[in-house]
Amino acid sequence: MKEPLEVSLLMPHELASLFRVDAKSTPRWAIEGLIPYFQTPGGHRRYRESDVRRLLGESWRGGVRGENGSDRLLTSVEAAARLDIQRETIDAWARTDKILYIRTPGGHYRFIEREIDKLVTKRRLRRLHKGRLGISKTAIFI
Repeated sequence: MKEPLEVSLLMPHELASLFRVDAKSTPRWAIEGLIPYFQTPGGHRRYRESDVRRLLGESWRGGVRGENGSDRLLTSVEAAARLDIQRETIDAWARTDKILYIRTPGGHYRFIEREIDKLVTKRRLRRLHKGRLGISKTAIFI
């Protein structure tokens, strides 16, 4: 007798949580054929975790994903707010591959929280450095 295969399944709200989208998006992706799924005998959609992880990996742009694969994703609005820039700016950076991002099956950008935090630190250091240069230059001219 064959042993049943252990397959990890995700419910629609779990899939939505991974991609940081509204739960109503995942059925639309399934209907449009953007993500594989199957239906339970009761008619509910389920997604194989392996398919979702593969899709996440294929959707990654601009670099390599973190080793543990558990990086938290930020929306464009959240990432832009942390960087103190306009959402359109970060979306433009993604379109031109200037920043690491992932595309949801619906076409939205998501950004790795850790990478955004690195950029925030870098920008703060740059501002601090420019401020120090400005003070010393001003002191020289007085």
